Amino acid sequence: MKVLHVTPAYFPVIGGIETLVRELVLQLRRNGIVADVLHASPVNKKRSQEYVDESTVWRVPLFPNRLIGVAPGIGSILSTYDVIHVHDPQAMALSVNVIAQAKDKKKVLSTHGGYFHTHNFPLMKKLHWGLLAGPILKHYDDVLASSVGDRDTFKAKVPNVKLVSNGVNVSKFASVNYRGAVPATRWIYWGRISQNKRIDLLVDTVKRMRDAGLDVRLTVAGQDFDGLLPSLRDKVSGYGLNEYIRILGKSPSDADLLKEIAAHSVFITASEHEGFGISIIEAMAAGLLVICRNMSPINTFVTDGENGRLIDFSGSPTELAALKSLCSVSPD
Repeated sequence: MKVLHVTPAYFPVIGGIETLVRELVLQLRRNGIVADVLHASPVNKKRSQEYVDESTVWRVPLFPNRLIGVAPGIGSILSTYDVIHVHDPQAMALSVNVIAQAKDKKKVLSTHGGYFHTHNFPLMKKLHWGLLAGPILKHYDDVLASSVGDRDTFKAKVPNVKLVSNGVNVSKFASVNYRGAVPATRWIYWGRISQNKRIDLLVDTVKRMRDAGLDVRLTVAGQDFDGLLPSLRDKVSGYGLNEYIRILGKSPSDADLLKEIAAHSVFITASEHEGFGISIIEAMAAGLLVICRNMSPINTFVTDGENGRLIDFSGSPTELAALKSLCSVSPD
């Protein structure tokens, strides 16, 4: 059995899809199944082949963009695999290219929250979901819903939807070596830097906490997907927080990420939508408290006042009091 994962992003970038696909490949390999990766993205300027974790990774261009792009010539790669596992939240460019160039192959799709992460482009999304999503999804033998919400959403389009929650490799994060007590004012975010993750709200929150007299410091680790770094760094500078907010602007290696985690005690995310919330599970496995929104499915992982705080990032007095309470937690 040979499985090819088709994905819009992959290691060394860190993020939900990147992490999940890498772990799936590793686990399949450990169980004697050949698993490789086809990374199709506009960031790939030319076709290349490399090896990551003993698996083959093809990097191929997707022209002109990730929504309506074309990845010519991938049929020769797809033809050598038995199962094509597509990680295409938008059910657009990646799906269309795979469907067109692997007609006789068994194909499955993982939903990863769909394209409902933000309210951007509402008309385009409405038209796509109403007219194109159904016909595209019907070409898949199975649609694997990453969460209950995804299952209910995609079930409206096709019947062959199965709830397959994302697996998370918690052992790596449970091995974090903390050297001494870390105060609950040391916050970290890791994952993609994109519009829906609302890193700007993290900066605002740190500003409010410091104005309230709390020595909160934040590290942001991840790849910039939407060209947000200049505006984020301007915001940090404008607040006079350069000494207290570090934005790495790149994805750290596994070893470097674990070192960063060991120097922090709270994971914070202001993400407006999560198909599953892999980084939150990773953070909890590492023993971190979590600050996030009160929304499904991540509010099924975090219990407000116990292992973190559920807030709306509005800056309200109630929110400030909740975060002050969290910051007062004594380090173990």
